[in-house]
Amino acid sequence: MNLTVYGGKSFSGFSKADRRNSSYDSFFTFGEMVVEDLKAEHRCGTARHYKGILSVLRTFTRGKDLKFNVLTYDFLKRFERQHLARGNSWNGLSTYLRGIRALYNKGIKAGLIEKEAYPFAYYSIRQIPTEKRALSAADLRKILELEISQDQVIALSELFYLFLLSVRDEFYRYGFPES
Repeated sequence: MNLTVYGGKSFSGFSKADRRNSSYDSFFTFGEMVVEDLKAEHRCGTARHYKGILSVLRTFTRGKDLKFNVLTYDFLKRFERQHLARGNSWNGLSTYLRGIRALYNKGIKAGLIEKEAYPFAYYSIRQIPTEKRALSAADLRKILELEISQDQVIALSELFYLFLLSVRDEFYRYGFPES
């Protein structure tokens, strides 16, 4: 990935000294640059995921800038406590933390932070098996054997069509390419 910066010069074109003294030690600024590059590469799903993570972190930091050197083990533990205290799941936390770790690793590769500061060396990302939510075979059989009139079929078809239209619009709103 070749991160683009203002003035058309790529981020990788700066020397390590330039990068350390630049304003790019901001995790948010760096993350936004990664998101823009991912969009340019048509990797919209990953871009949207990272953008969501940055939004959650902005809420957690109450809008203050987040520097790479502030993103420590203690920061991750505070983020974890707040996330779980709000009734969110371990697996949701795991999703956020894997994205934060990926962005942090990209920051290390870009020379924004030293490997020695890596907060994930001691922080373990926990994941819990998801409870099965699929319908049972008996419930599926009931649906398949359900007898409905022709009028009900038409009404349900219209509702299904409207649902698909609304979902399609959501996909396009989030940057999915039209085919």
